[in-house]
Amino acid sequence: MFRVKDIMTDEVITSRRDDSLGSAVQIMLEHGCGCVPVVDASNRVVGLVTDRDAVMCALREKKALADLRVSDACTHPVVCCDADDTLERAEMLMRVNQVRRLPVLGSDRVLVGVMSLTDLARHLELSETEGCTGLSPRHIAVLLAETSGVRQPPVLLERARTRENGPRPIIEPIFHG
Repeated sequence: MFRVKDIMTDEVITSRRDDSLGSAVQIMLEHGCGCVPVVDASNRVVGLVTDRDAVMCALREKKALADLRVSDACTHPVVCCDADDTLERAEMLMRVNQVRRLPVLGSDRVLVGVMSLTDLARHLELSETEGCTGLSPRHIAVLLAETSGVRQPPVLLERARTRENGPRPIIEPIFHG
């Protein structure tokens, strides 16, 4: 059975909260990725900034990327998974929390990689023979459908949940204490 560590990207470039948002976007541009994990001095994940986060922050603040900090745009708390998690668990975390990327933590809770929807899609299970691993095309299709909508800002989302008294997303905050 595949685990997250078997399919994740393990060469990850990170940013710090005080870095310029422009430098984080430059990392995404140079490395062809859509997100940069934000870590502290101990390489523990404290946020995640995506290309969309950066653009929305620059538009909201009406400032250039170079004039903004990563902390202005990054998402926190961050939904993460463990390197030893099953692909099914990672898929469920992505789907329920409507995220396309998960920072991956090692046993010491330090960043060891990032797993994306693309990584999952590359490991589709196409055979029905016993002992096969990976997710089915249906799993990937549902995940894509449920993570492709436009997320509401947190305040609007919370109001909607309160009115509807509906389910709350699963968020696994990372505590480093």
